[in-house]
Amino acid sequence: MDFAINGVLPSLLQRFRSRFPRVVLDLEYSPSSRQRQALLEGRIDIGFVIGESASPRVRQLPIQQHAFVALLPDTHALAAAGEVHLAELAAEDFVMGTEEAFGTFRRLFFPLCHGAGFFPNIVQEASNSSGIFGLVAAGAGVSVYADCARNAARMGVVVRPLAGVGERIPTYAAWVEDNPSEALRSFQNFLADAQAQAPAGS
Repeated sequence: MDFAINGVLPSLLQRFRSRFPRVVLDLEYSPSSRQRQALLEGRIDIGFVIGESASPRVRQLPIQQHAFVALLPDTHALAAAGEVHLAELAAEDFVMGTEEAFGTFRRLFFPLCHGAGFFPNIVQEASNSSGIFGLVAAGAGVSVYADCARNAARMGVVVRPLAGVGERIPTYAAWVEDNPSEALRSFQNFLADAQAQAPAGS
């Protein structure tokens, strides 16, 4: 999903491929909710998702913690600010990912808005990150995203930290416990080693 592929996942996959060149990695883009269903149905071996799974069959390993950031058109009055308070966006029009593609993210983000005293006025939705960035660049509204936006930023969009927001967006590697794949076991061990070596708070 978007936050994984714009975060640490590409570098992890490169390192895994160099260590296990005979293992074939077949990547498929899918929102977190669909990945969880695909895991339970045996259609994928491992998923990279945000949020925790409710199924007792699924095991998860934390991979990355993303901070929330504001996405603003570069012509926005707050674009020159070093950081943005969420309450400053209360009266803005919002561009958001769709419920189908970004449902897990929305359930993490909306309580933050509630705590800041508003609910976002969503005027347009996009099914992927490119659409979100494009709509923000076009001036359709502002958005909130994960800080991996800096790796995917495009012309016309300014990324600013959200001041006072300590909550994080957790990315997990997820798999079904009874999956017998030896290749998956190698990948799990690799991820566990990589996580153990990662800087604290990453």
